[in-house]
Amino acid sequence: MAVNDLPDSPDAYKTVDEMRREGLAVHAAPGDVTTSEGLSAIFSELDRVMPDASGTTARIDILVNNAGTARSDTLATLSEETFDLLIRVNLRAPLFVMQRALTRMP
Repeated sequence: MAVNDLPDSPDAYKTVDEMRREGLAVHAAPGDVTTSEGLSAIFSELDRVMPDASGTTARIDILVNNAGTARSDTLATLSEETFDLLIRVNLRAPLFVMQRALTRMP
């Protein structure tokens, strides 16, 4: 099992620590899901800490793809920058995470 969050956030590590205290085998896989580089970092870390039987890639049986963000802007005040962030995190990232995960699913 793995937990992801942004590289500069301690939240994934806090979650991993809590889960390990409950006896679960879990790893942190930090990376930004909105960039190709971030996705590569995440999946490289998964491959390193959770290799499949061949020892080359992580096997993924279940993906909980729940990255998301929200802003309180109105239609009248929504900036292009905020709109782009919302699309990157809430629409684009889940698609590309699923694409990468599918290559590791049975």
